[in-house]
Amino acid sequence: MPMLRTGFEDLFFSRLPYMDTVFFENYRDYPELHSMIFDFNPSSKMREQFSQVVGLGLMQETTENEAYHADNFLAGYDKAFTHVKHTMLVEMSEEVVEDDQDNIFSQVARAMARSTLATKETFYFNILNNGLSNIGTETAWDGSSIFNATHAYVGGGSVSNYAAADLSPANVETALTTFGDTTNHRGIPVMTQAATLWVPSALTFQADEILKTPQVPYSTENTINAIQTTPFATGLTWKWSPYITDPNSWFMIADKGTHGLKGFMRRDITLGADVDFDTGAAKRKGSMRFSGGCIDWIGTYGSSGSS
Repeated sequence: MPMLRTGFEDLFFSRLPYMDTVFFENYRDYPELHSMIFDFNPSSKMREQFSQVVGLGLMQETTENEAYHADNFLAGYDKAFTHVKHTMLVEMSEEVVEDDQDNIFSQVARAMARSTLATKETFYFNILNNGLSNIGTETAWDGSSIFNATHAYVGGGSVSNYAAADLSPANVETALTTFGDTTNHRGIPVMTQAATLWVPSALTFQADEILKTPQVPYSTENTINAIQTTPFATGLTWKWSPYITDPNSWFMIADKGTHGLKGFMRRDITLGADVDFDTGAAKRKGSMRFSGGCIDWIGTYGSSGSS
């Protein structure tokens, strides 16, 4: 159903003689945020698939003339991302276009650009939002939620990259310790360094205090804030996103290329325009196809807060 003049009575039929301005979403937009987290690649296929091969474990002590200790690569996990199509159609009657004195209805492309960015941000940040264990609909390639207390190593054992703990100096230190203790799937330490602490607007003040004050925040003693100097947190900064939906949740992410958060653009926004032959209605459309998610959980940490 196209937009008709009857849906905008004050602009077309009962217009005030001294009307000064018709306001149309003259807001400022945030810069693109999701691309600061996800490792993006173009795609030329209908889906992107990943298959993991796990390397060797530790060498074993061997006595004189004893056979060498045998080891082999291990088949790991698999994960696939199928691209999702996102579309929008805007239709306006011929009369709406002709009688648009305020140049409002000609701004469809501008409005669609804002919708395009917001759609991408919502999609990718929901991978984090829904990857927490208390929701769990977004999973890593072991089948567990992205942020989970019992991620299963291929070579045996499990590890946690999740907490139900509020943002605090002690809980940030716990998350950083998880980064420092990271091993591969055979138990060999690997270097992952926390790069960014992502928070919702409700936690921005705490994040700034925790990462930037020389002493431990909220402490009655003059204790040095070691978060600023620990080797696996050097350079840790914080950022906030309005697309983090839970005011209590927070995420710690390593640099791109050292974590498993992936994004794929099959086709970025494509715009089209046409006119309905029978009615003269103007049609504007846009569509894009992309996908994303998490393969390996290494290099990520998430908390849903304690409430």
